[in-house]
Amino acid sequence: MTKVSFLPESEHVIEVYKEKYGLIFKWFPFMYHQDREACESMLKALADALETGGLLFLAAPRPLQGLFNHYKLETLYSDPVANMPFYRQHLKMCPENLVNPDLTVFLLEKMDKPKTKVVEEKKMPSQQVEIPMALLRSFERDDKEVN
Repeated sequence: MTKVSFLPESEHVIEVYKEKYGLIFKWFPFMYHQDREACESMLKALADALETGGLLFLAAPRPLQGLFNHYKLETLYSDPVANMPFYRQHLKMCPENLVNPDLTVFLLEKMDKPKTKVVEEKKMPSQQVEIPMALLRSFERDDKEVN
């Protein structure tokens, strides 16, 4: 990377989205998670500011993923924060802490055009794994063991 800048969005919100970027990091504030119009507006601004082939690291509500294809964003990776190893480790030390169950981290790539793809249904494992009730809501992971 040749030019990296971190700008406070509140001070630069108008000018920052006029340019195109190859890499964007964005967190949607919790107060907007239930506001579909605000979330979609922010997603549109991000998609417009992202170069084709550019990457977007996004921490946002999980239901927003339904709009990604419309804005030519392909999900390369997504994981609810509640399932992430660092949060699971944190719960061992502070089990009373909670996290917004819809908060998800996405790695997205801007495509030339929206993809039309067939979604394959994932098979459930034949053996059930007991998982603690720490805000996990039927998300599948390759590493099913939780200590």
